[in-house]
Amino acid sequence: MKKYLVQTLSLFLLFVSTGLFSFKSPLGGEGYHILINNKLIMEHYGSDLNVKKLDLQTYAADSKITIKYFHCGKLGKNRTVTIKDENNRVVKEWKFADASDINSGITCTVKELVALQKNHHELSLYYASSELPKGRMLAKL
Repeated sequence: MKKYLVQTLSLFLLFVSTGLFSFKSPLGGEGYHILINNKLIMEHYGSDLNVKKLDLQTYAADSKITIKYFHCGKLGKNRTVTIKDENNRVVKEWKFADASDINSGITCTVKELVALQKNHHELSLYYASSELPKGRMLAKL
């Protein structure tokens, strides 16, 4: 009876531990949120390179875009947001001061990005920081 109880308990612990380690947690990993007028429209965690299209035509010109990028649960230093064209050339770059509040984001307006789209076929939104010097594409515009 004791042997059966030990085997059952061991099997139960194996299933529980397997279940707990099968989920990804955004805490401690890299990820980002893109919000428009404080409404979450895009989020991503991990190293998957599946980049989504961000359609700005459905938003008013004065709508505020906020990007929050997390490096292991912390904000990056020397943060920049860059817009690149279809030939990977920099069209516009914004530099942002270091922030201490994890809820602090990088902001610009829909109007600024739509104005850049008028002269280009395809644009991409990139984020870079001291922790991510090569940058990461967040979305296509």
